[in-house]
Amino acid sequence: FWRSGSSARHVVELGAGCGCCGLTAAALGASVTLTDQHVFMMHWNALVNFGRHAVQVVGAEGEAAVAPAALERGGSLHSHGPLAAGAGEVCLRTLGWGDESDIKATAAGAPFDVLLGADIMYHRESHGILADTIAALTSLGAVVFWSTSDGPMSAPFGAGFYERLTNVHGFEIEDISEE
Repeated sequence: FWRSGSSARHVVELGAGCGCCGLTAAALGASVTLTDQHVFMMHWNALVNFGRHAVQVVGAEGEAAVAPAALERGGSLHSHGPLAAGAGEVCLRTLGWGDESDIKATAAGAPFDVLLGADIMYHRESHGILADTIAALTSLGAVVFWSTSDGPMSAPFGAGFYERLTNVHGFEIEDISEE
């Protein structure tokens, strides 16, 4: 996908947690916005792998966030060194699904070519606002890569989520779990 001859990708990851999926995309050259309710773990991983000059942390209101003191220490923090040249930029943002001000602030960096989500469908009551957030951050032609351990799209746990994406927001969904 990344080597398909297309230009650099603009990627957003929802519920990034430690940021593994999004940081991998950045290592492949994409400009990545990692989002979650809390940014501590992904901030740490981004600093260790990309260096403090390649990582931008933005608070919910758009102001530069202050890193915890443990992240500002030098020395062993960069013991593995930043990734090689050619890696993309990384921006960290707080984002509450369904929170209009968070969505608006995150979407200001849009349009996103790719949206990533991995193992974040824990609470059925959040599926509607999650689907709405996905729709708000993507535009026609965007690709959403979704990974979940909750079973196939027809499984009862996630069925309402996928129905909302297709019936309310017009997404075309293809299950590639067997590929």
